[in-house]
Amino acid sequence: MKRIAALLISFTLAAGCVHRTPSNPLLKQYLEAVRVSPSAHAWNELGLFHVDAGNAASAENAFRKALELDPKSATIRNNLGACLARRGDLDGALQEFQTTADAVTAHNNLAVILFETGQYERSREELVKALAIQPDFGPALANLKLVQQRIEKRPEGQR
Repeated sequence: MKRIAALLISFTLAAGCVHRTPSNPLLKQYLEAVRVSPSAHAWNELGLFHVDAGNAASAENAFRKALELDPKSATIRNNLGACLARRGDLDGALQEFQTTADAVTAHNNLAVILFETGQYERSREELVKALAIQPDFGPALANLKLVQQRIEKRPEGQR
């Protein structure tokens, strides 16, 4: 279960990036879908569209509306957590991740988002927190190795 939750965030984010661009005519269809027949799925899709379009405030709003309709959805909570992390609300992101997973997985998921946004030192800090709780957590160990490699590859003045 922990492994699935740790991998879920990456899969959800990757799946959400398919064919969603700001100029995509699907935006009108998403807006029409949530107007005519609002569902958690429709609001989540609209949120993913906004993430890809770079409109974090609208994405957060859509994810929150999706959660009003399906508060137990791990996928939507992870999407909201990723959105919050990218906006710099790390505490909010961690809270969303912890709602759907244990603390170790939540710290690992936050570390993944920080890594993806180039915040390698902060990513390492989250992984250290995860490993302090569970030293043998495979995903965090693997991610820590990747973060360390990325930090070591940066020029001396950027470390």
